[in-house]
Amino acid sequence: MTKPVEKEAKITGTEIVSIQDRIKQRLARVNETTAEATGNNISLKGSMFRLPSGATSQGPLECIIIDYGNQNAFYPNAYVEGEFSPPSCSAIGRIPSEMAPKASVEKPESAKCEGCPHNEWGSKGRGKACSNSILLAILPSDFTSESDVLAVKVAAKGLTRWSNYVRELEMSGQDPANVITELSFMPGLSYPSLVFKNIGPSGRMDDIGPFLSQSDLLLS
Repeated sequence: MTKPVEKEAKITGTEIVSIQDRIKQRLARVNETTAEATGNNISLKGSMFRLPSGATSQGPLECIIIDYGNQNAFYPNAYVEGEFSPPSCSAIGRIPSEMAPKASVEKPESAKCEGCPHNEWGSKGRGKACSNSILLAILPSDFTSESDVLAVKVAAKGLTRWSNYVRELEMSGQDPANVITELSFMPGLSYPSLVFKNIGPSGRMDDIGPFLSQSDLLLS
């Protein structure tokens, strides 16, 4: 792990308090919260971590999850390998019950995600026609002042492990931003599904403040 680059400007006490307030708010709403990036996406295709820089790794990947949000996306047509088309309706939000299609959606499927027929169990086989996922805003565990916040999507089949991970942290008074999380892939599956492991305190709480605006952009 490389030594963090020392920043010229020190983080103020006010910024540290602001970070702590955010964490307290998330901890208080874990049971309710148990996004759409572009060039900052980490691809998981083929159970490989593909970074925006082009570097690839089988993992595990050590990171600090500084924020996270829910993402819903409805694709009217079946997926075709090698072809990409954006969802016809999508939403990003902190609280699932409060989510609604983004303003940029031309023809929303419903006024709110809650109650939308595509977001109901059984709307696609035994699952949902609308894809539910979690979008993580992460920094490398050895981040420097020049690092970028990256986005990692936790797909539907990994949501239970994510919820369990966040709740286990909450039981000890911790938030993902407090710890270094190891991301790896569940072995033996034909598709990429993430596993989460707390490998210890990050010790970097006073350094993540300047990156919160980047994470807000990823999760809005």
